[in-house]
Amino acid sequence: MSLRSQRKTRQNNVRMEIEEPNLPGPSQSRRTQEASQRHRQEEVIPSQSAGSLSDIELEALAGVVIRYILAADRLKIPVTSANIKKNALPDHGSHYKSVMGKVRSKLHTIFGMTLVDAGSGVGKQILINNHHNPGLIYPENERGETVLLFLCLAHIFMAGGSCTTYDLSAFLQEAGIPDDRRHEYFGNIPDLINNKFIHQLYLQKSKVSNNEASIEEYKWGSRAEKEIDKGQVLEFVAMVHKRPATSWPAQYRIVTQDDQGDEDDS
Repeated sequence: MSLRSQRKTRQNNVRMEIEEPNLPGPSQSRRTQEASQRHRQEEVIPSQSAGSLSDIELEALAGVVIRYILAADRLKIPVTSANIKKNALPDHGSHYKSVMGKVRSKLHTIFGMTLVDAGSGVGKQILINNHHNPGLIYPENERGETVLLFLCLAHIFMAGGSCTTYDLSAFLQEAGIPDDRRHEYFGNIPDLINNKFIHQLYLQKSKVSNNEASIEEYKWGSRAEKEIDKGQVLEFVAMVHKRPATSWPAQYRIVTQDDQGDEDDS
C-alpha cells in the first residue's frame, strides 16, 4: 500500500472523530468563518476560562485543533501557538498546554506524525511523518509547482547549499523555464519562488553583503531540510547526467553523513 493510501486509510478511521476542515468559499467573510467556528466549538464544549477539563471536553478540543493543523498542513502553512489559540481555541486559550498534549499524542498514534519546531526562530511548527520521509507530495493540479520546487532545491543543493537569485534565474532559463512570468505548466513562477515557497518554508531568501554591494541568495528552508531527502536529490541529478553520485564528492559526503546520522538516531 502506498504512503498516500496509508494516510488516507488513517484519516478514514477517524472520520467520526475529526471532521474535514470547513474551508470557506470565496464569498464567505472572515468574520462569518470565525463565528461559525466558535459556534461549532460551543456545541461541543461550553466556554470556560478556568478550571480543569473533563476527558470528553479535552477530546473535543483536541479534535478541533487537529482539524486546524491538518488543514494548514495540506496547504503547507506552518502553525504557531498564537494561530492555534486564535483560530482553534478562541475561548479556551488557558487550556492550550493540556489540549496540545492530547493533540500531539493523537497525531502520533493515529496519524503517525509529529508536530515539530520548524527551526525558523519565530515559533513556527510543521507536521513531519514519523515512519517515512514522503518528500514532496502535492495534489495532481499542483504537480507543476512540485516539479519547479524540486528543480530549485536540487540546484541550490548542487551549488553548495546556496545560490544567488541571478544563478537560480540563469539555471531556470537554461532549462527553458522563464522565471519572470506565468508559465502554462509551472504557474506563476516569480510568485511561487519569491512568495509561496518561502512562506511554506521550502525556500529561504536573504540578503548577503560583499565588498561591492548586497546580493540576495536562496537556501533550503527549514521545511525542506526536514522533509526532503538529499540522497534522492543527488540520485536524480546523477540520473540526469548519467554519472555516478560519487562524481560530486561534496554532495555525496553530505548525503552519507545524513544517512549515518539517521542510523545513529534509529
